[in-house]
Amino acid sequence: MPIVLAIAALTVVGWSISGQTGDGIVFAVTILVISCPCALGLATPMAVMVAAGESSLRGILVKDASSLELAGKTATVIFDKTGTLTLGKPVVDSIQPEGDETAQTVLAYAASVETPSEHPIASAIVNEAAKQGLTVLPVTDFEATAGSGVHGLVDSKKVSVLRDDAATCKVELEGKIIGRITVTDEIRPEAKKTVDELRASGIQVHMLSGDRTSTAEAVAREVGIAPENVHAEASPSDKTEIVSSLPRPSMMVGDGINDAAALAASDVGVAIASGTNVAMESASIIIPANDIEATAESINIAKNALTTIKQNLVFAFMYNVAAIPLAAFGLLGEHGPLIAAAAMGFSDVTVIGNAIRLKHKLRKRRMNTQ
Repeated sequence: MPIVLAIAALTVVGWSISGQTGDGIVFAVTILVISCPCALGLATPMAVMVAAGESSLRGILVKDASSLELAGKTATVIFDKTGTLTLGKPVVDSIQPEGDETAQTVLAYAASVETPSEHPIASAIVNEAAKQGLTVLPVTDFEATAGSGVHGLVDSKKVSVLRDDAATCKVELEGKIIGRITVTDEIRPEAKKTVDELRASGIQVHMLSGDRTSTAEAVAREVGIAPENVHAEASPSDKTEIVSSLPRPSMMVGDGINDAAALAASDVGVAIASGTNVAMESASIIIPANDIEATAESINIAKNALTTIKQNLVFAFMYNVAAIPLAAFGLLGEHGPLIAAAAMGFSDVTVIGNAIRLKHKLRKRRMNTQ
């Protein structure tokens, strides 16, 4: 703006010195009309509006424009394992009682204390107890420690279900281990395709998990994530530190309360729609519960939007850069302001037309994938 105003002032002065003050004023007005920033103001919002609208038609909710722009520059995508790369519907695979306890007793105590928990493993334990017809007692003084386990009083006895190295979790009664429970989870059908698409785009793919290293690496092998990019046995604070240390801009994809801090630490947090409210509040993009392939799709849409924004900025400046010198030297003549107004309008139409072209491109891609 200061440069344009200076050029307009110099134009008046220069033509006044030559004795043509009236022409100088006309040419100065032409410069000001040409430099009107309407197209510049439309360049980014139009592309973002189209991209956000097309995302919503795919079930992808984008909360703000800055997240969409950052998504288009993503260098690293970090997936949580449970409920993200896997279906999040784990089932009890085995129960190993210790001492004189029976498998049913271990499961009953575990289900009793896990009933208030939102974690998928807790649901698996509670469902298995119901399947076996076991009596689940009420729990009091319930406490959940993210990344560690749960505690509570069941029948006036302290019961804990904690993360364990030998199994998925261990069950403690009054501080003594009474058994271990192993839970398995099925990998999402679209997980491998999603990882392959991201890697083909030159994006690093990592996986975070609070599970044992062997379990996490087994899932990583199936979905195509390199072993060195697997971060297992990670607590919520560990996840946050790992996300912060990876190449940026980064995108974290998760669904649980354990992922909330990591989602907030990433440049773009992506939550699964079936996840906890805390995860969705911490995320800037929400994708459909049954389709993590929408992660790759959201990045693709964002990249197309960024390309359109850059093109729009070129269109917005192109007319100004070409026409201002012509106006300053009087080459547009006495009808310069009219010509400038037409050029300004044409630049606006070009920017809007380019955004419409983006909409048709994204719509065609959406229709072809349905």
